[in-house]
Amino acid sequence: MSKEKRMVLEQNKKELTFYYELIGVSTILLSLLALARLGLVGYYIMMAFRIMFGDWYFAFLLALLLFGIYCLFKHQPLNVKNMRSVGIILLMIAVLTISHFPMHEYVNQFGTSYLKMTFSLYLDYFKNYQEGMIVGGGIIGMLFFYLFYTLFSSVGTVVIVLFIGMVGVSFSFNKTIGESLGFIKRISLKVFKIFTKFGKTLKYGIVVKGKAQEEVKPKKKERFPKLTIDCLSEPFRRNYVITEEKHAVSLKKTIASVLNNMNVFYQGISYIVGEHVTTCKIETVSNINLDKLYLKLKSILSERFLITKDIDSPKIKIEIDNIDTNPPFIKTILLLQEKYTNNLKLGMGIDTNNELVEINFLEENNFLIIEANVDNVVKLMNSYILMLMIKLTKIKYEIKFFDVNNTYKQFEKWECYYKDLNFEFVGIGKDIEKRLELLNQYNCNDIYEYNKRSNDNFRIKFIFILNLEAILKKPKELEMLLYFLRVGSKCGYYFIVHYFDNYSLNSILDSLFMVKIFGKNSGKVGEQYIGIDPGNYLYEDEAFYLCKDELFRFSLVNITDDEQNKLQKLMEYDIKSLAK
Repeated sequence: MSKEKRMVLEQNKKELTFYYELIGVSTILLSLLALARLGLVGYYIMMAFRIMFGDWYFAFLLALLLFGIYCLFKHQPLNVKNMRSVGIILLMIAVLTISHFPMHEYVNQFGTSYLKMTFSLYLDYFKNYQEGMIVGGGIIGMLFFYLFYTLFSSVGTVVIVLFIGMVGVSFSFNKTIGESLGFIKRISLKVFKIFTKFGKTLKYGIVVKGKAQEEVKPKKKERFPKLTIDCLSEPFRRNYVITEEKHAVSLKKTIASVLNNMNVFYQGISYIVGEHVTTCKIETVSNINLDKLYLKLKSILSERFLITKDIDSPKIKIEIDNIDTNPPFIKTILLLQEKYTNNLKLGMGIDTNNELVEINFLEENNFLIIEANVDNVVKLMNSYILMLMIKLTKIKYEIKFFDVNNTYKQFEKWECYYKDLNFEFVGIGKDIEKRLELLNQYNCNDIYEYNKRSNDNFRIKFIFILNLEAILKKPKELEMLLYFLRVGSKCGYYFIVHYFDNYSLNSILDSLFMVKIFGKNSGKVGEQYIGIDPGNYLYEDEAFYLCKDELFRFSLVNITDDEQNKLQKLMEYDIKSLAK
């Protein structure tokens, strides 16, 4: 039984092969006769195709020839139920339709019976054809053209045909419309970049091209993965606001009763509920004895508080600890910036007026942190690095992390972690010298002006240095660091430095740090700068901000454990990827 079935299948296969051989030979012969116009038969076949497909008849004859060859060798039908086949058909329809415009312009001179007139012309062409006669898109192109023309008018027909053609081209390459648009976008961007680069070369490169351009450091790949603000933890405040508002109202009444008891005339008392403290401001023109007011409040209030004169006004400012603290999250800090991406403004926290505290590296350059608690320093460094990674999505940057005493083991696995100061400082010095030389050669004021003019852009570099006090004992490295701090900002180098010792910095080094923050554990150094011991007034996640004559208290940015783990994994992943 199975033998008979096999014989039947083999017989059917032979019959199908013969069938496709016959079709292949017939179509090849037919197309060759028409293309070569061999005899009367070839002439009329050519005329039939020309009347049917218009001026593109030769393309369809070639397609018929290829179909015959396909049948002759493959012995199977064409698969028209796929994207590529549909795309080719749509493209043919678009070409034939748009090709019929000249024929329509000709027929339009004789009246409005377009179909009747066109058919009569085609019949006349078939009988008395001469070279140079207008054929347009043939009968098929005519039918599609007048269908679109009747429904959408002339302009609408052009729009429809262009859309069908675009879809046809996309499907012909087996691409979706979205993929094709993405490809066009990429090609356009590449062409735009080529012309932009060529324009910059004409403007700047021809005159200064030479040794200076050859010495430009080659570009590196992006060091750190790109993060988004969506990767950060959401702030969670519980009933913080309601509780602290009630507490603030109670404090306001207490202060008012104390002032009344002291017979002090005041115009009003306002308050601001902050992240760690509630700030009460007393509006008065009277001279208040702050020591006496402090003693009165101390005998009544159980909370810690600090009394100062407001810098911006003659008001008396009293900062009283909240019932609960709510240090700002990284996401909160970023959202407080009007434009948190691709600028060099790093958010550090929120002050007692609920305003953002930030350092603008373009203006303040170098940044000093004075804090003894290792965990607090680690959290600060992690939060600043994570914010930089999220902010600088288009600015090319690099981070170097120096741990002078090798005391911060948490950072050892990072590829940007260094212990050998001498070797790395020499490399930084050479890079700064190269940058300065090119700035002078291009007559640029800073790195940003140079990057706009040159094709080889320099990276912005953030240098984190822990334990500055150890460098003070190394004259050679200290001299190099002083030089970096002076000229680094011009070359795109910004320094975030940690320091803790019982002695304040010398005047030269102190003047090179425009911004300083003093944490709770800043000790005698903090007391020398601030005038009071920060440890008696601050929480662990608070600090005093000092820049020139500006001094105030603020809540430091808070990084969660989850965010620290994400950062650690990203940094370690970078090393693993380099190792592979």
